Amino acid sequence: MTPCPRCATPLDRLPERCPVCGDTGRAADPAARGLVAAYLAGATVGEAELRSAWGAARDDAAFAAHLRDELGLDLDDNPCAAFRDNAAAFAELSPPARDREASDLAEHARDCPACRQLLWQLRPLWDADGTLAEPIRVAVGAAVRDRGLGPPAEAVAFAALRAGPDDANPVPLEWRLDPVRVRVSLGPRVAVWADEPGSAEFVSVDGASYFAGELDDLPPDGLPLPPGRWMCEVRLAAGAYRFELDLTEGDA
Repeated sequence: MTPCPRCATPLDRLPERCPVCGDTGRAADPAARGLVAAYLAGATVGEAELRSAWGAARDDAAFAAHLRDELGLDLDDNPCAAFRDNAAAFAELSPPARDREASDLAEHARDCPACRQLLWQLRPLWDADGTLAEPIRVAVGAAVRDRGLGPPAEAVAFAALRAGPDDANPVPLEWRLDPVRVRVSLGPRVAVWADEPGSAEFVSVDGASYFAGELDDLPPDGLPLPPGRWMCEVRLAAGAYRFELDLTEGDA
């Protein structure tokens, strides 16, 4: 795997353009860099010329970094650019350190599918002991909404994530947590399955077992779970996989 030179996204190879941050991995045309530098130095440059030159120059990661760092400019003054620039370091932070040092980035990633996708390209899905690296946090009201920093749900679920607070959206959220699948729908109801036989147990945060049995014994439309924090353990031939599911009631 080769990291993108701008956002560190792992790539099988360097493509024409990184699918996450758009970096081409190539140096911009010297004429485009010179035109941008001349404008910053006070020269008069036509708007169309400047727009064209900057469109070419900003894909040059080294040149953009020079302007940002050496000249003290913020060329990517938007939350997604800030997250891309800090994604690799952010992915290494523990939750307490994340809340203390990068709460603005965490808040942005919770609501931005693209940045959350980038985060989980940099983080392993499961810890060494088979625990999901981040809890799944879901609010269930008129819609099912992902409110955490856990792995992103299926693409169709992001319609619910993007919907406004008054937009009713009954689309379930569904996660592919290989080798486990999880779906949360209105109710709330939670379905868990895998591509092989296995068993599952749902335990409340206070240790009370709510369900324990074979995956095939779970209701087809999902297990009705009261709001609260739940630990689910799925036992397959390859081992046990555990994840925390935090269900809250309402649309907030």
